[in-house]
Amino acid sequence: DRHAPPTREAVRVVVRTAQYVQAVGANLGGSAPVPLFSRPMVAGLVAVPVLDSPQAVKMLGPAQAKELGLSEQEAFELGLANLRQTLPPLMDEAQPAPPGQIGQLVGDSFHPSRLLLPDTWAPLAKAQGGTLIVALPATDAVFYIGEDSANAIWSLRMLVTRVMAQAPNRLSDQLLRWTAAGWQPIPP
Repeated sequence: DRHAPPTREAVRVVVRTAQYVQAVGANLGGSAPVPLFSRPMVAGLVAVPVLDSPQAVKMLGPAQAKELGLSEQEAFELGLANLRQTLPPLMDEAQPAPPGQIGQLVGDSFHPSRLLLPDTWAPLAKAQGGTLIVALPATDAVFYIGEDSANAIWSLRMLVTRVMAQAPNRLSDQLLRWTAAGWQPIPP
């Protein structure tokens, strides 16, 4: 039911472009844009709390957060906690990428959200000898490699370019390197 009140169990956090979030806020507000909650992630990407339902993922605005009794900070904390609780362990879904191959997580709008939980990527990085480079070309896709050679990075960039040319829900062509301290952009 699209008119059902929001629930705390439905709060999640997704990754979107800052530009997309601004556009949605402008469209929601009519003459005065609705400021949506967002936090910078890296290179033009932001984390945004949403309400997940079987039919749609909708932005969690200030009005819904107030209805749930959540501050902006609490909305992010609850969304991340719900992600941790509901997403299967990363290693159940992502296999280490052997040299010369690109791993993928595709088809779920919460795959890119996994990057908001960088500690969960440690086992995959370890299984790949400590190297993990990812790309988020679409809102339902993550591609990754386990080597940092120029050829491997070029291959990942080419795949990202092809996916973004065809995806209706583009996200970013930025490559990110996993570190224990968080994601670091790889210069073009």
